[in-house]
Amino acid sequence: MPDNQTGNMPPEGYTEDEMGLFVDPDGTGPHTFDTPAPPLEIFAPEDSAEEEQEEAEVGGMDPRTRRLLSIAGILLAVVIIAGGIGGLVLFQSAKHVQAMAENVRLQASTLKDSFLQGDEESLRSTAAVIGTDIADMQKETSSPIWSIAEGMPIVGTDVSNVKTIVACADDLSNRALTPLVDGLGGLRFADLMQDGRINTEIVKRMREAVVTAAPVIVEDAGKMANLPTGSVGQVNDVIDKLRAPLGEASTLLADADGLFSMLLRMLGDEGQTRNYILLAQTNSEIRSGGGFPGSIGILRITDGNIELSDFSTIYDLKETTVDKGVRAGVSDEEYVAYFDAIASDAAAPTFTPDFRRSGEIIRDFWTGAYDEHVDGVFGLDPIFVQRMLALTGGVVAEDGTEVNGDNAAYELLSNVYWRYGYDGDDAGNTEEDAFFTDVANRAADKLLESLGNVDFEQFLETVTKSGADHRLQVWMADDQEQAFVESVGISGKIQDDIMKPELGVYANDNTWSKISWYLDIRTDMDDGVRNEDGTTTYHVTAHFINNITEDEAWSAPIYVYGTNPLKQNRGDSVDTIYIMAPIGATIGDFEIHPTHEGEGLEPVAHVPVYDRDMWRAQILIAAKGDSTCTFTLTMPAEVTERPTVRTSPLCRD
Repeated sequence: MPDNQTGNMPPEGYTEDEMGLFVDPDGTGPHTFDTPAPPLEIFAPEDSAEEEQEEAEVGGMDPRTRRLLSIAGILLAVVIIAGGIGGLVLFQSAKHVQAMAENVRLQASTLKDSFLQGDEESLRSTAAVIGTDIADMQKETSSPIWSIAEGMPIVGTDVSNVKTIVACADDLSNRALTPLVDGLGGLRFADLMQDGRINTEIVKRMREAVVTAAPVIVEDAGKMANLPTGSVGQVNDVIDKLRAPLGEASTLLADADGLFSMLLRMLGDEGQTRNYILLAQTNSEIRSGGGFPGSIGILRITDGNIELSDFSTIYDLKETTVDKGVRAGVSDEEYVAYFDAIASDAAAPTFTPDFRRSGEIIRDFWTGAYDEHVDGVFGLDPIFVQRMLALTGGVVAEDGTEVNGDNAAYELLSNVYWRYGYDGDDAGNTEEDAFFTDVANRAADKLLESLGNVDFEQFLETVTKSGADHRLQVWMADDQEQAFVESVGISGKIQDDIMKPELGVYANDNTWSKISWYLDIRTDMDDGVRNEDGTTTYHVTAHFINNITEDEAWSAPIYVYGTNPLKQNRGDSVDTIYIMAPIGATIGDFEIHPTHEGEGLEPVAHVPVYDRDMWRAQILIAAKGDSTCTFTLTMPAEVTERPTVRTSPLCRD
């Protein structure tokens, strides 16, 4: 066997030590020898039996095994070196792709700005840069080193995912972005709406561009949705960020042609007139679904031309419905839960928190009173008005009060009642109602005149936010149109997805006043306990807080503090509260604190409605007081998500 140090062979009788050197029979050494070593043969001839036996005794290892391990070591070294070089190349390539992706992201922001400003030249040049960068990314990730890495363990899935993302981006650039730029280049949001008219011809132009791009978006969204989870967190994060907007766009555009047909129909295309009720609500007289509907108007659209009638007080509609004996269609459960008023009083449609039902009920009253078809109902509150006036600029009311994006809620929900007091009119305070109606008219006119000039992104953010917190709620009579407003989150519906539980904590004012300006609602819920049957039980406390002081109440007009004889002190408020369980859940151990027994308040009642468990109670909240109800909420076994809480929209933003 060769000496590891010299390459020479030892004489007979010498043995190899632990270091691979040779010692003589008497134990001295190590030694080197001058006998020439034979050349190394990777594929050597077979050893004789004697040699194999001898080598097995010297060194304890089969010579073939020893040679194979040597060869394997050499090959392993080669693989490691090659892999290191390949890994370095892949790393450098990935960094290059990442840099181009960042540039695409920055260009995409510019693209959005160019589109909103109607800058066609910038739009086209930016789209071209994006297309070039994405094409380079596609070329880079199609190289052999990426294909090799795609087959590697651990990171192979991530490499494959990156290649798919880039391929989808390239597809979207060529087959979606380019048609959109060609079809929408030069358009501005300001062109879409001017002088109180929505330009339906522009909507049709948008339709052609979007219908061309929609199938591509839907296809690539499906590819992104099916990507497996990899091992690299950064890649997974990118996928998650892309999936959400692509998925939403895919859902919305799955029937793009039908969507635009519906939008054009809603705008009164081809000479059809659409009638929409605008319901201006007053949250300082709280209702489960918003506020008391102080003013009401009708908006008519024909071929995009908008005609807005003057707002009038809700009492005009109420008087007409009473004279004609008009009643709204309600279910037996709604009748029990919300009393006869919801069927007989045109001012009571928002007693229910489900705006889908509020819209249908107010439609019944309007149609019965005026024999006019209603296509939809828009519920607006002063918080939404304030947000919109922040975009369009304020208005000056007939009495000289400036109402703008900073003070609209305060002026409409509180200050007007302190300023005008109460005139004793049984139907309400005439001056205050006139102010509210006047501001509603002026704000609506301002919106229609200025909408085309507002920042489109801010407009969308305002609408989205106001839909989410139920400051803007829309009901449509047509089922397809209703499905659309639900998909964009402005329907005001109660949650009907059992896997997304929503606990409702609502209040309807019974103080006969505007004291709800001082109302706050807070809900405390523990972490829940898992029961043996798989259900989960939460212990909940709902707080109904009256922030007015007794001194403030004594200095306030009667229209602010209210006239309900159940009040014990001037600062008290009287409210009917509703606790509505998520769909499939149950409420137990329902208690009110303090009880106010024997004081004429309505007793606690179990009043299920809309296939949900619900409890009702009438409570008295003292000035600076906190009246509570406690209960258990038990969720079905299949529901693991913690319930969210929805409350009546309050007066504070």
